[in-house]
Amino acid sequence: MYRLTDDPDTVLRLDTDTLIPRGHRWWAEYEAWLAASNEPAPAPDTRATEARARRDALLRASDWTQLADSPLSIADRQAWLAYRVALRDLPRLPGFPDIPWPQPPAMGEGTADAGDALGMRAA
Repeated sequence: MYRLTDDPDTVLRLDTDTLIPRGHRWWAEYEAWLAASNEPAPAPDTRATEARARRDALLRASDWTQLADSPLSIADRQAWLAYRVALRDLPRLPGFPDIPWPQPPAMGEGTADAGDALGMRAA
C-alpha cells in the first residue's frame, strides 16, 4: 500500500516506510499497483500542525511584552496580552487552521513596527 505526499512526484511505500520518487525502480511497481485499481491513502494534512508552530513562534517572540521590566505602557501591555490570548485561542476556533489570524498591536510612535518587534509578520 502507498500514501500520497505533498510532492506529486513522490509516494510513501507504507510496508517499508520508504519514500519513492518518480523514476525510482519501485515507481513502476507503484504504477502497476495503481493500474490494478488500488487507491493510495491521501497525504496527511499538516496545516494544523504548521499553524500551531507558527502560533507558538509568535507567542515566544512576544513574551517580552509581558515581562515586568518591559518598556511598554500599561495600555500597550494590555493590548499585547489580548493579542496573545487570541493567539492561544486559535486552535479552538471553528474552521482552524483556515481562519483569520489576529494582528499584533501597533507600536507607539518612535518604536519599531509590531511585525518587526516580533521578527515576523502575521498573515
